[in-house]
Amino acid sequence: LEDFLDEILLRDEVYLVSQKKVLEWMRTPTRLNRLYRLPAFGCDELPEGPKPCTSAKANVCLRTDPVNPTKKIALTTCNKCPMTYPWLGNPLGQ
Repeated sequence: LEDFLDEILLRDEVYLVSQKKVLEWMRTPTRLNRLYRLPAFGCDELPEGPKPCTSAKANVCLRTDPVNPTKKIALTTCNKCPMTYPWLGNPLGQ
């Protein structure tokens, strides 16, 4: 994966962007020199990240492995433990 990313980033017209940015561009295809005009590509808004959490305050959640239900997976989080282990199709662990 790392070699692949290194290779594609050598190209001038390759960008790694979030799904939100891809969807916005698909809704409004825009030339590269005007891309900054799309809200998702602007730099005006910087999302505020979570406050730092020390390991002493972290929760260790033991959840059933979604791939092998006979095993348990430890999930360490500074948030409340999810009901189930977050997985494909259930990223919030609900």
